[in-house]
Amino acid sequence: MTPNVKYYITMRILFFFYFFLLPIGLSAQTNIREVLKTIPQQLFPYMTENNYLDMIDFADSGMEAIVTNSLGGKSCLGKLTDNSAHIQLNEASHIDVVLLDAEFITDSTKQVIGIVHTCGSDFKEIRIQFFTSAWTTLKTTPELLKSLNSKGYFVKKG
Repeated sequence: MTPNVKYYITMRILFFFYFFLLPIGLSAQTNIREVLKTIPQQLFPYMTENNYLDMIDFADSGMEAIVTNSLGGKSCLGKLTDNSAHIQLNEASHIDVVLLDAEFITDSTKQVIGIVHTCGSDFKEIRIQFFTSAWTTLKTTPELLKSLNSKGYFVKKG
């Protein structure tokens, strides 16, 4: 093998390592602010990316985090921590977004996003969904629930 061929092969291997393998191992865990910045609009169509960004900025500045949504109503970011957020979408609907650690690898962050959407004033309807940090829907499987329960995310009976 000539020196030029060795050099070429070595450079290809290094290129592959730096651009494909290294980012997988170095992906940092995300926080709830990053999750809210990337929440897909199809989940809550009347909330835009700018609504979420404004609410985060207002909350971080110590201001009341109220924005006007696409329907002309008011949406409010209530509680914001490093791993959870409570957003009142309108008078009868709110979401809780929670960032959970998972034991099995769902993606490079090893985290699951849980969204609890509650609708209704007298009779409440609750929908719970789980996503990867890339917003791929996760099926609620026994393995997922077991992994999340092992971290103490669910209340045990009795």
